[in-house]
Amino acid sequence: MSDVPPKRVNIPDLPMEIMLEIFYLCDVSTILNTRATCRFWRKNLSSYAFLEEIARRWKSKGCSIFAHFGYSSDWTKSLDWVMNMSALTGETSPLHFPFLLTAEGWFQIVGVENGIVCIRYSSMGNKSYLLTWNPISRYSKIISDPNKHYCEGCAFLYSFLYYPNTLDYALLHVYMENPDSSTCVLTMYTSFRRNWNVTVPCPENARRLNPAYVSVNGVVYWVSVITDEEDIQPPYIVSFNIITYSFDQISLPNEGLQGSHTLLVRSGHLCVAANIGDDYSYNSVIWQLDQNSSSFNWTKLFSYSGIGPSYIPATIVDDDIIQIKERHLEVEDIHDFRFTHFHIRRYSPVTGSKKTLQWVNYDNVVKLWTLHKFYPGLFPV
Repeated sequence: MSDVPPKRVNIPDLPMEIMLEIFYLCDVSTILNTRATCRFWRKNLSSYAFLEEIARRWKSKGCSIFAHFGYSSDWTKSLDWVMNMSALTGETSPLHFPFLLTAEGWFQIVGVENGIVCIRYSSMGNKSYLLTWNPISRYSKIISDPNKHYCEGCAFLYSFLYYPNTLDYALLHVYMENPDSSTCVLTMYTSFRRNWNVTVPCPENARRLNPAYVSVNGVVYWVSVITDEEDIQPPYIVSFNIITYSFDQISLPNEGLQGSHTLLVRSGHLCVAANIGDDYSYNSVIWQLDQNSSSFNWTKLFSYSGIGPSYIPATIVDDDIIQIKERHLEVEDIHDFRFTHFHIRRYSPVTGSKKTLQWVNYDNVVKLWTLHKFYPGLFPV
């Protein structure tokens, strides 16, 4: 402590390009604190160009994998948890959601994009909410859940994605107005309108919205299957463009129609993994969609095999596959012992190398619901 007041030192009159380069190297708290000082810094440190550059530089440090596990077959009645794991080293760290759950509560990760996590949750098990949350800045925003406006027992599914080259995002909600409906309705929330006023009727081929969707450049894709006894069709991909409000249908590659399908994103391109197997092992073939103005063409990239059921989620990080091997074992004796084993590894199709990230064992029957990749950023909620 000193009785001598500190000297006031003015910031050098540097060009804005140099000042921004300095902030690119600063930690999160410095950027957020500077942003709160005045309108000038709030404008410059909140612009899309600055936040996009920050995200690009932080992306080189690697990403995290959010693995959503649970016990029950019904995620609204399951004691679930999320593993936050480095996609590079496999190290895990705590992930604390900005809400509390009771024994009757539940949550569902809707999607992760641009460092923003969208979650649907219910603290008490009754009324549900939607939440956008940035784990880096720790800012969050609660969004009304349109589910409460519609009938109970109907199908409700959501997706979360960003408009290309903007700070604005959209939440899609696909639902049936009543259980006997043959078609669905899509309603959309946008961060700039802040309401669910956009409503689009879904075509006949858009049966629900698969929770294992992916999004690329403002378009959400999901696999749909028509299983009516009178109208059995092979699976196909449905897409919805949040800019033009238009649906489209994409046929899967002829060689990949059998088995289950997982949509992936590789270097900004839509891919599909055609999985063939049983409850013990599977083989996956990765196809990439090459789209031009007049047609859709599929290119076969590579294949890999794994242990466990063929519907296990997967994701691509820097052209590598984050692969999950799942095994359920049961010993029928006096104690009726059950446990689940997960082997999480990173497979490089270019070099053929395989790196184990995590071995996880649980003393019960556990399922892996979803798998999300998270790149840190400072996008607003």
